[in-house]
Amino acid sequence: MKFDMESPWKTKLLSLLMAILLFFYVSYENGSKFQSNNQSSVASVVSSEVLTDIPIEVNVNTDKYFVSGIPDGATIRLEGPQAILFQTTVTQNFKITTPNLNELGVGTHQITLEASGLSNEIHYSISPAEITVTVEEKEQREFSVEVEVSSKLDLAEGYSMGEPEIQEKTVVITGAPSTLNKIDKVKAIVESDIKAITQDITVLANLVVLDAQGNPLNVNVSVPQVNVRIPVSETKKTVPIVLRMHGQQAGYKYKLALSENESKNITVIGDTDAIKEIANYPINVNVEGITETQVIDVSLDQLPEGIKEVNRDVVKVLVTVTNSSGESTSETSSSSQSRRNENE
Repeated sequence: MKFDMESPWKTKLLSLLMAILLFFYVSYENGSKFQSNNQSSVASVVSSEVLTDIPIEVNVNTDKYFVSGIPDGATIRLEGPQAILFQTTVTQNFKITTPNLNELGVGTHQITLEASGLSNEIHYSISPAEITVTVEEKEQREFSVEVEVSSKLDLAEGYSMGEPEIQEKTVVITGAPSTLNKIDKVKAIVESDIKAITQDITVLANLVVLDAQGNPLNVNVSVPQVNVRIPVSETKKTVPIVLRMHGQQAGYKYKLALSENESKNITVIGDTDAIKEIANYPINVNVEGITETQVIDVSLDQLPEGIKEVNRDVVKVLVTVTNSSGESTSETSSSSQSRRNENE
C-alpha cells in the first residue's frame, strides 16, 4: 500500500501519533529514574535508635563458676541505614554478651561488653561499655530454713495460729563463697489469700536468702519453694455454765439454777490449749448466810486457768432454800435485793 505524503491531513495524523508515542516514552523514563532515585535515597538515610534494659548474656561455664558484678541490663545505641535499623529494633535478634570468662578464670576482671548478631552495616555503642566482674568457683552449703508468716494472714475471729510446721527444714544453696559467707537467714515467707481462716492450711512458701541487713543475696537454692503447714485453733468458744455450791448452812437445803432470763451458756476467750480442754464453765456460788429463796448476783472476777476473758461480768443465780422440815422459805422484802458473792 502506498502512503501519500502529499496529503496534508495524513501528515498531521502521523505527526500526532509520533508525539503521543514520544510523550509516553519520556514519562516512563522519568518515572523509572524517580523511583530508582527515591529507593536509593531511602536506603542511604542514616538513623539511630537507643534501646534500654537489654539483658546481658554471661559467657561462662555455669556448672563450674559463679559470676558477680553483672548489671541487670545494658543500654545500646544503634546507628545505620534506616531500613536495616528498623528491622533490628523490631526483631531485636541480637545479644549483648560478655567475653569468654572461662578463659579469664577465677579472679576480678574488667571486661568489655560486646554485641553479637547485628548487621555489618549497623554501628553500636554499649553503656556501660566496661564492667568489673568477679569469677569464683561455685560452692554448695546446707542452711536451715525458718518460717516467716505474713501479718496479713486472715484468721477468723476467735482463732489463732500455732507453730508453723515446715516440710523441708534445710536447703542446699549454691553460689560464690564470698556470697555464701554473707548468708544470715533463709526464710520461707508464708502468705495466703484465704479469708477468715478457721482450719489448718498448707502453703507453698517462697524462699528468700538474706544477709544480716535483710538484703536478698544472689545465690541458687536447691528448691525455690517449700511446703509449710499452719495449724489453726479456736481461741474463742461457747460452753454451758455449771453451778457449784459451797458455804451451806445446817438446817437448810439449797438448790441452784440460773435466773429465768439468764443465758445457759457463756463465751470464753483464752489460750489455745485451755480452749481445747474446756467443756463447761464452772461458777462457784456461795450460799453462806442465805436462809430464804432469792436471786443473787455472782461475780465472774476469777477466771479458770488459761481463760483470759468472758462475755459477761455477772451471772444471776436463783437460790431456792428449804428448811429442815422441807418447807420452802419465801423471799422477804428485806432480802429481795440481789447481793454479790465472792468466788472462792
